[in-house]
Amino acid sequence: MSSSPCGCFFLAHIQTKRSHFEAFPQKHDLPGAAFRCCAVRRCWISLLLAVCATILPAAVAAPPTYRQVLAPVEAGIDIPVDLYWPANAPRALVIVAPNSGGLADPYFDPELQQATYRPDHRGGLVEALTGQGYAVAFFSLRGFAPLRECAHGDHFAARATDFATHCVNSEVRGTANLVTTTADTEAVFHALSALTLTGKLPQVALAFSEGMHHVTLLAGQGRIAPAGIVGAGGPTAPLSALWAYQMQRGFYVRMVQKAFDRCRAPTLDLDRVFACAEARPLAATRAGLQEFLGATAVSPATLAARRQYAQALYRQALAHYAGDVSDEVMPGTFGGVRVPAVWNGSYYSQVFQTRASTVVQLQGYTGKTIYLFGQLDYLQLPDPGACAASPRCSIRTIDAVGHGLEDESGIPPAHAVQAIVDAVNTVSAIAPAPAAAAPDTGKR
Repeated sequence: MSSSPCGCFFLAHIQTKRSHFEAFPQKHDLPGAAFRCCAVRRCWISLLLAVCATILPAAVAAPPTYRQVLAPVEAGIDIPVDLYWPANAPRALVIVAPNSGGLADPYFDPELQQATYRPDHRGGLVEALTGQGYAVAFFSLRGFAPLRECAHGDHFAARATDFATHCVNSEVRGTANLVTTTADTEAVFHALSALTLTGKLPQVALAFSEGMHHVTLLAGQGRIAPAGIVGAGGPTAPLSALWAYQMQRGFYVRMVQKAFDRCRAPTLDLDRVFACAEARPLAATRAGLQEFLGATAVSPATLAARRQYAQALYRQALAHYAGDVSDEVMPGTFGGVRVPAVWNGSYYSQVFQTRASTVVQLQGYTGKTIYLFGQLDYLQLPDPGACAASPRCSIRTIDAVGHGLEDESGIPPAHAVQAIVDAVNTVSAIAPAPAAAAPDTGKR
């Protein structure tokens, strides 16, 4: 299983049941100097206050407070939830639903590649959202250990190896499928509703990629009741259509065909493909195209042959997963390290059987929904009218970023993080907090 913003790859963990949610600290010490200016004489009060304001450091906002709580999903299995609390009373609780990789950090892979791994950064989302006054909850799906416990080492290879070898419960992941993922997502929303600390806060769903399928299904059926929903790379189409497009390499076929339509030549190398197609590729897109073509240049005949090959593989997969494959376990890799089990075979059977789009699934939901898409997404961008079936739904496209709203570094730039914050503010129908400084993107 490859690591990408769509499904960075992922592991799980069963935690022994312990007493349920612990109390969250209610007060925080602010860094910076605390001071009082004492008036010597009444006539000197204004002058002293002015001097104090000039020479003494102002208090700065406290960093978000972290606490892990547990969400029971079924007998013997709890999902750890990473909860971040802002300095002041929160406006709402943003619950981040993971992509198909299933991890509590949508940018885990590129975060591990930074000079220093910061488990509380998460692409800048923690700072940006808590800075706007939101509490934020991140969770991995069943079978994965808390990420802060699973990435030891002073470089990417060491961290990835530690994670892949020690932080996946293959027995649990071998039973996970699309249905259990929906159940896990619902369990987390309900657990946070039942927690005294967060139970009275409006919930806002922030769903990455496949997470949008689960959130819209639950919200449309009234099984969760978020005040608003934001999708980051979450497809408007059914998952079955999404997988068909991916497995048949639709993005690359369309790009190369567009290049040949515009630049009629017997062969095109990769640079010419991108130039003729007027595409601005991320490094991962270029690598994916080369893998699809099996070469650094392509002819129309080669394109036709590779397309037929991809279509044949897709038809084989459809035929295979049409049967009972619940006894199959799907392995994966993370950072080049093999993981024995990441999904049960029934995951693919269930994906191929999905028929309703996420927009249709939303029809029973009365809140606002915003879909955010990266201009450089390797999936087919939706038609602007794709939200027509849901009047409180809208689509926004973010310049110069990919599927997970990431740039070349794999982490979202400041304008993409701000787009997420703006969308959360919009769907939550809560007055935005005062403007804060631009978040640290974490790039080194």
